[in-house]
Amino acid sequence: MVSSLYVGFDLATACGMAMVQGDRYESYRGNFRPPMRYKHFRQWVRLSIWVMMEQMDKDNIHVAYEMPHARGRYATRVLIGMECMVIDVCEELGLEKPMDVHSGTLKKYFTGNGRADKAMMMAEATKRCGRPITDDNEADAIAVAMWLRDELEDDK
Repeated sequence: MVSSLYVGFDLATACGMAMVQGDRYESYRGNFRPPMRYKHFRQWVRLSIWVMMEQMDKDNIHVAYEMPHARGRYATRVLIGMECMVIDVCEELGLEKPMDVHSGTLKKYFTGNGRADKAMMMAEATKRCGRPITDDNEADAIAVAMWLRDELEDDK
């Protein structure tokens, strides 16, 4: 039996993406700082997921992202655009609609503290992955992927 793949995104101008499958963890970082190029972000998301689709059935691939927060005019537009693109890529590739998770819920799940700071999230990601995680975007993406796995496996 092929175990499911859980893909998590931390949406920001510096993004994190993580994949969790069984006891295997992979995480990456993408930089989409201004001037934001949506097509580059969309290509990054699509390629990240598509590569895995070459290796396994799409019904075993699940995607989630940390919900964007309204932080100001430009940032809000960028984050909502990114959210739409993650949803669009999943739809285009025939995957189920991605789940979203509020940052407070994610932090509480991952560290036990709904107000955990970046250092706490990185420390927990390092502990769980067994390797140094030094980027907060990667740490958040790992947390999203693990949250998704636990959410979906608890439903079984």
